[in-house]
Amino acid sequence: MIFQKRTFRNLVKLFFLSPSGEVLGGHELKAICELCVAPPATYVVNYGKKKTYTEGRSSFELDKLDYLELADSSNNLLATISQRYFKDQQASLFQLMLLGGTEKGFHTEARLMEIVAAQRDLRYGYARALRIDFDPSTETKMRTGFLSTEVRMEEAKVWMFPPSEIVLGGIKGLYPLNYWSGQVVKRLADIGFELPASRLKLPGVVAFADSDAESLVELNPRYQDFVRFDGLGS
Repeated sequence: MIFQKRTFRNLVKLFFLSPSGEVLGGHELKAICELCVAPPATYVVNYGKKKTYTEGRSSFELDKLDYLELADSSNNLLATISQRYFKDQQASLFQLMLLGGTEKGFHTEARLMEIVAAQRDLRYGYARALRIDFDPSTETKMRTGFLSTEVRMEEAKVWMFPPSEIVLGGIKGLYPLNYWSGQVVKRLADIGFELPASRLKLPGVVAFADSDAESLVELNPRYQDFVRFDGLGS
């Protein structure tokens, strides 16, 4: 199915480990913001009061950061950083989510993966086109009522592997652009998932063309629901 440009936007989610005591520096945040589709105008920390964003602002202590949200001057969501799934005394797993435009080829998203991988312990990531009537947090279609929009939580069953296994090479599915650790291919082989013949240099960025979607499904009919190239979520 082919969508018109106005019906979808690019979405990228990256998962990185942060040892106890680390901070999110202003230079890192600036690099992330430069890849947003619009300059950030406001930010929210830990679901608190909305504040005016200033470029190069002071660092955030990751140990104290549960949620960071950036929005543009029209209050459109640009990016979030939140703690996800895994936490122990030594390190926490964070999710960086960035909403992009409609650029084909995911060049901006690949650049973001390179930036985060160079500065953080990046364990997993993916980028995809997502229809604008889908909630980017859950990647499910938004249900609107008379007075409000229903908010739903992401379900663990939409992951190929339990989300808690991200640090062990678990992934959510196969997308046009992926960042895989060195363990992913082995984990896929363990469940009988067959990849097209290619030379994967891991850890690193793994890109699939649209034409690869059909061959991935043909090779792995049991896992067709996890091959997600159509912009329809999950």
